[in-house]
Amino acid sequence: MKQQQQIAQQERLIEEQQKQIEAQQQEKKLKEEQDKLTNRTSQNSSVPPSSDQLKKPSDENKRKKGKKRGPRHDQQGKTRCGIWNSCPPIEPYQVTKSQNC
Repeated sequence: MKQQQQIAQQERLIEEQQKQIEAQQQEKKLKEEQDKLTNRTSQNSSVPPSSDQLKKPSDENKRKKGKKRGPRHDQQGKTRCGIWNSCPPIEPYQVTKSQNC
């Protein structure tokens, strides 16, 4: 009697595990199909470019390449002299009476 109960219990466990395996396989197939559909762009399929989603470029695409832009760090900076350096200094003006008035 005990052996028959154990066998029946093991058969139930096997059936449950088979159902779980089938469910996992179906989930895996669905996930693969969704990945195929969501990863389609105009570059890797026959979809027109107008249907592409606007995405910001990832950090991997923003990698710094080559030399940095801008002046060298050992270079002394320069500034424009501007208009103020070329003007004569401001002197106060004293109003006086003219001889014609």
